Amino acid sequence: KKTQMDWIEWKSKVITDFVSKASKIVKENKKTLAVTLQPDPYFGKERYGEDLHSLEKHVDFFIVPIYDMAYSTTYWLQTLVYAFQKQTKKPLYIELYAANPGPKQKNLQIAITKISNYVDGIILATHNSEIAKQLRKNLTFY
Repeated sequence: KKTQMDWIEWKSKVITDFVSKASKIVKENKKTLAVTLQPDPYFGKERYGEDLHSLEKHVDFFIVPIYDMAYSTTYWLQTLVYAFQKQTKKPLYIELYAANPGPKQKNLQIAITKISNYVDGIILATHNSEIAKQLRKNLTFY
């Protein structure tokens, strides 16, 4: 009879093996490989089969989408990003939701500044590049 731990290890192995094979193909073509992770820095392996430490052997960087329609409170965002940053040596990119309808520009600016010290880059998920351009223009550290 399989135990819960057997299931977690099996699921994690399947995902890591897939990423390992993909990585070899990508590297042969002299490209970089990123893996998008679920926004759960502590239980990703148990919940999704994402073993961060095993995966980082095969990828060049990680992307974590952390979407909110408002970003009116940011302590949780900073906590999640900091937790990911502490657990990996690979570059870390955070994807924030910036489409319309969505968060106010001011809230996005605050979210960006709160996490910017913990990441290698921030990706803005939007279909409208003008939103990203306006954010960049309004941020004081550019």
